[in-house]
Amino acid sequence: MTNAKVLRSSFMLVILAILITLTACGGNKGNNSSSSASSPAASSASSEAASEAPKEKVTLRIASAYTPDHTFGPAIAQIIDEFTKQHPEVTVEKEFLPVAELDKKLTADRAANNLPEIFIIFPGAGTADYVKEKKIIDLSEYLNADPDWKDGFISGALDNLKFEGFPGIYAAPIGAYSTGFYYNKELFQQAGVEPPKTWDDLLAVIGKLNAAKITPMAIGASESWRSEHLFTALFYKWNGAEKAKGILSRALPYSSPEVIEPLNKMVQLVEAGAFSKNYIANNYAAEIADFNNGKAAMRYSGSWTVGESTGPNSPAGFGDKVGFFPFPYFADKEEHKDSWMGGVSDSFAVSSRAEGHQKDMAIELVKTLTSTASSKLITEMAHDLTAVKADVDPAKSGKLIAEVSKAMSTGKEFSGDISAFEPYKPANTKLYDLTQAVLLKGITPEKAAKQLDDEVAKSK
Repeated sequence: MTNAKVLRSSFMLVILAILITLTACGGNKGNNSSSSASSPAASSASSEAASEAPKEKVTLRIASAYTPDHTFGPAIAQIIDEFTKQHPEVTVEKEFLPVAELDKKLTADRAANNLPEIFIIFPGAGTADYVKEKKIIDLSEYLNADPDWKDGFISGALDNLKFEGFPGIYAAPIGAYSTGFYYNKELFQQAGVEPPKTWDDLLAVIGKLNAAKITPMAIGASESWRSEHLFTALFYKWNGAEKAKGILSRALPYSSPEVIEPLNKMVQLVEAGAFSKNYIANNYAAEIADFNNGKAAMRYSGSWTVGESTGPNSPAGFGDKVGFFPFPYFADKEEHKDSWMGGVSDSFAVSSRAEGHQKDMAIELVKTLTSTASSKLITEMAHDLTAVKADVDPAKSGKLIAEVSKAMSTGKEFSGDISAFEPYKPANTKLYDLTQAVLLKGITPEKAAKQLDDEVAKSK
């Protein structure tokens, strides 16, 4: 009996030991399971802690012409301020200067290999040098990864930032523009004239305005970019925008009729009495003032004129008097009727010097500046066009920008300054100077063209 009890007791002890062992194992499994179940939370907590960890502090230098006086200036400043609130680790240094000073600054920065992380470039031969020298990055990868960003640009906008021989897209455009004539409706009514459609119509309007003792056109002729813009528009209406590529390829010499005839048309405007007696001395500010104060009936200018004539610096109510019409075409060149000087202008490039988080934030800031939301804000505040589609409120953007946009929609081909097709810097500079000299009647179109060809010959 005693032995049986001992045997039973021993057996029970063995069973108990096994159960304890199994329970212990089960407990471990339970702990493992519990640990596994809590692992997403732990991972989430870890991720949250990581996301809350201080990010690397970076500084972004951004260079542009968006000073407080620029039509885009106030909106751009607001967008950047909001960006730095969203990204407190980022300090943005704004290197904003007037265009001429900005160009000199970027030239010096480029030579010193000290370009800002973000800076403005323009489509054309000059920008191709940045690409060749690998000074700016290809944004294709980032555009393709964000279809909303890529699809937000107006049709064909990104094509302007592609360069032959270098696959990719090298900047994100913010500015878009069209050029044409802005006119004072009241002064037109006084002279009994309507917006002209053809070149001959324009000359007739100039004659009637003069007869009514109204200066037909304001122009800041002392600044050579004004004459270069006028020449560009005449070139496209005479030849079509595609013809400008002949300057780049050297298939079209400056002494060709295609170049000389638009220069002759500039002289024709002067001889028709299109400008005031002191047009030679007027700068761009005087051009704006003459038009905005009713001293001239028309301006040939870009879409930025909307902001100049309707913004806070213009006379109260003046914007309601302003209308727009496309640059008149030549009746015997009607096939080029819808060739416009216009398209994409200032675009944001990212310097190849930017690395790591600084590069990520530079791209993020460029995306923000060229977003649909930013475009809406800029258009409504600046009363100007952008290269990004946006559903703007006409009550905020104004009727004139809507009129310009509607007229621009009739264009079939757009191209920028003729100077963008001249890759040789000395010839490029001379092109500006000589179009100005022709407009001031200081040189004949033929002699100006020969000087340009002689300058180009030095590049060979």
